[in-house]
Amino acid sequence: MAPTSPAPSIRRWVLLAVVILLFSLPVGVFAVAVTANVYFLEQDATESEDVYVAASSARVFGTIDGDFLVAAGNVTISAVS
Repeated sequence: MAPTSPAPSIRRWVLLAVVILLFSLPVGVFAVAVTANVYFLEQDATESEDVYVAASSARVFGTIDGDFLVAAGNVTISAVS
């Protein structure tokens, strides 16, 4: 029997290292993370990234071009079509 090449094993370890690195990066690299008492996005404003909000009150009248995740006691979202 011929010995197997170590290349597939090395590729697997490199792929695993890249995946771990990507998932260990802070959220701020890929998104806007906000922790505040009140989060407010004005009507003419646009967020072109994912937005994560933790606040007591959140009001969105503008456009979020990405994912929006909010944890707040009072949430107002104005949808314009």
